[in-house]
Amino acid sequence: MALVDIVEGGEVVPYGEVIGYALKPIAAGSWVTVQVLCMPKPPVLDNLPKATVKTSPGEPLQGYTFAGFRNPDGCVGTCNWRRA
Repeated sequence: MALVDIVEGGEVVPYGEVIGYALKPIAAGSWVTVQVLCMPKPPVLDNLPKATVKTSPGEPLQGYTFAGFRNPDGCVGTCNWRRA
């Protein structure tokens, strides 16, 4: 949904990334769909740089638990339990 008016040819930018350009004016409050967007050409995948965006860790949540495990490198995982 458009939060502001977008002019024809204007960038559509959710979460700080351009995902397309308006094919016609889009009024604030209107749905933004592929029918009203001109999608940018996809980049060549063979030469893409590695992701470089770093986020700061958020404050730990209090009163919640995590039914998983932490790996030595700090990433986490869960076990896939199948119940019959």
